Amino acid sequence: MPRPNLRVTSVTIGSLQPCELARFYADLLGWRLRCERCFQRPVWPAEEGKQTASQHRDIHIDDLAAAVNWA
Repeated sequence: MPRPNLRVTSVTIGSLQPCELARFYADLLGWRLRCERCFQRPVWPAEEGKQTASQHRDIHIDDLAAAVNWA
């Protein structure tokens, strides 16, 4: 199956398994994976100097059905 046209426009990810999540997106988008284990558990509500909780990514697609099938 050919990879559909997927373009990441922004990424913010929080995860208990950051390298595994990075591997998924690297495979999905055809990127090379570089992973460093420097996870800091996020806090909510936000505290100065601490990792905030957030998770967001924008991926532009041309064909939703093809992108869902690829993922």
